[in-house]
Formats: sequence, structure tokens, C-alpha cells
Amino acid sequence: MSTPRVVAVIPARGGSKGVPGKNLRRVAGRSLVERAVDACVAATAIDAVYVSTDDAAIATAARSAGGDVVDRPARLAPGDPQHPDHRPAGGQGHAQRGAHAVEAATVR
Repeated sequence: MSTPRVVAVIPARGGSKGVPGKNLRRVAGRSLVERAVDACVAATAIDAVYVSTDDAAIATAARSAGGDVVDRPARLAPGDPQHPDHRPAGGQGHAQRGAHAVEAATVR
């Protein structure tokens, strides 16, 4: 039997309306997406880090921090909080959409 792998999926949509560009905002020299990737890479229990994004600049930052990128289709990155895909726990939330994006796309 093989040892299970632990995969971190970081959903990072480019079109934030509440705080535009928040995933690329820098604090102490590092962006939010870089900090998330750094934390996952440093965690000894995590075997792979994927950033699911619809934004080229976020993808570049994620790769530079050591994450693999999944190009997320626009249909999996709705910007409307009233959209049916923005469901509470028990429904298909952000983590599940990110996992679907990993399954549906080729990691580059």
C-alpha cells in the first residue's frame, strides 16, 4: 500500500471586489499568495502545493514562491458572493472548487 500524499490547494482569484488585488498586495516584502505558498512549502506534512488562479500575475508570484499553478477556468472563479457556487460548509465551497480545478486542469 502506498503512503497517502497531502496536497495543499490555495484558491487565489484575481478579481477580488472587497480588496482589489489583495492576493498580490505586499506586506514586509511578500504578497499574500507568496506567504500562503511559503507556509505550505514549509509544512513538513504537505507534499505538494497548488495555487488555483485565473490571474497571470498571481500565477507568476505563486511559481516564484515554489507553488505549482493550475489555470482555473472563469466558470470556477465567480466574483458574485450571491452566486450559487459561494455556498457555506456542506455545499461546494472554495476548497472543493479548487480541488475541481486541480482535477480539471493540467498543472504547468
